[in-house]
Amino acid sequence: MIVRSNDNRPHGGENPRHLEERCRRAKHAHKPTRALRTHAETPMMSPIGQTFAERKDDSMQKKASSLAWIAPIAYVASLDSFAIVAVMLAIADDGFYDAADTLMNVLWRLSVGFFFASVVTSIWLAVRGGAARRATLRRAALLTKLGLIPFFAFGALVMAALMMFSLFPALAFIGWIGLPVAGAIGWLAMVGGSPWVIAYAARLQSDGLISAGECALHIISQMLFFIDVADAIILFVRGRRLERRAQSPAPPALTPAGGPAPEDASAS
Repeated sequence: MIVRSNDNRPHGGENPRHLEERCRRAKHAHKPTRALRTHAETPMMSPIGQTFAERKDDSMQKKASSLAWIAPIAYVASLDSFAIVAVMLAIADDGFYDAADTLMNVLWRLSVGFFFASVVTSIWLAVRGGAARRATLRRAALLTKLGLIPFFAFGALVMAALMMFSLFPALAFIGWIGLPVAGAIGWLAMVGGSPWVIAYAARLQSDGLISAGECALHIISQMLFFIDVADAIILFVRGRRLERRAQSPAPPALTPAGGPAPEDASAS
């Protein structure tokens, strides 16, 4: 005779309900999981864990960034060429005057067009965002400020000559009238290279890498002679460091030796 206990199972045996549960688990263990069934539906992953959509977006960002270089390079080239032609006009004979005057007018009009193109392109890159577009803004900002140094060197010579004219009574009128005009033209040329710095600072502030006060300080600095170049260099170095810090992976949480993690310990 088999003696049964109060839990309705033989001594030395196993509860039928437990046995049924074990059989059900073993049956489901041989079924394919949802991850395996939907493997064909998941995005294709690269060896570094980047999806195909992410790689496509990166490729589009790089193409757009390459085209964005046209506006700043053309703006710098047009103004520097204007300065070179003006110097040649000052030292060449009279036969070069007509051709140089026409060429200077063309270059000046082209620089105005490339200025508006720079404004539109920099705003577009700042609004779209992305690591590649942000890096393009940073590099284009430094390019425009350093690339315009030859033009402003020529402008400094013009300002010095006008100041000398103002010392002579016969030429004072030319000097005092020419100084404000030359200063206004130089300031407009300086502001023409500032949209890239302003857009880059705005993008950093939008990404939470700099504060709104620092962004405003960079914008104000771009309105001042000489300070704008120093500000562009500082923002380039600082922005590159902030970008690298933002793209670096966060360090893993450390588990104390001999015990669980703080959240596990509190949960227990």
